[in-house]
Amino acid sequence: MECYACDREAIGRCERCGNPFCAEHGEGELCQACLNPANVLPSSNTFRGSLLVLLLGSILALWLLVRPPNLPGGAVSNLAPLPTQQIEFTPVPRSSPLPTPTPTNTPEPSPTPPPTPEIRTYTVKSGDTLLGIAQANLPAGWSVVNYAQEIARINGVNYNQPDLHPGQVLTLP
Repeated sequence: MECYACDREAIGRCERCGNPFCAEHGEGELCQACLNPANVLPSSNTFRGSLLVLLLGSILALWLLVRPPNLPGGAVSNLAPLPTQQIEFTPVPRSSPLPTPTPTNTPEPSPTPPPTPEIRTYTVKSGDTLLGIAQANLPAGWSVVNYAQEIARINGVNYNQPDLHPGQVLTLP
C-alpha cells in the first residue's frame, strides 16, 4: 500500500478520510490533509444546509406573527359585533331669525394681586459652601445643583467659583 501523497510505503490509514499515509504525510491516526486547519471547516454542503434551515425557520416565524387569527389554532374572538345606531336628522323650518341677546354690563371683578412670595435669607457661616446651603434649604421639587445655581444667580455669585464670606447674607429663592 502506497502513501496518497507520494510513492513511499504507507504506515497507516487515516481514520477520517481513509487515505493511506507515510511517516512524512501523516501523524498518529490522521493524514496530513486531515491535519490541515483549512480542512477542519465544515463542507459547503453543511453551510448551505444551515442557511436553508435558517431561512425556513425565519419564514415560519414570520408566518406565525402575521397569520390571520381565524385560522385553526389561532385566537378566537368572543366579542360580539357592536350594534349600529342610526340617527335621523329632520330639519326644522325657521320662520324668523333668532334674536341676538343684548350684552349686559356686569362689573368686572378686580384682579387679585398675586401673593407676595416669602423672602428667605441665609447668613453664611464659616465653612459653608453653595451646595451645602442649597442642600440645607432645598424646597420640594428642586434638585440640589439647580437650587444652588439659582441661589448663585439671584445673589450675583459665580456658581463655578463662589466667593462666600462669613456674615454674608444670601437671598434664597
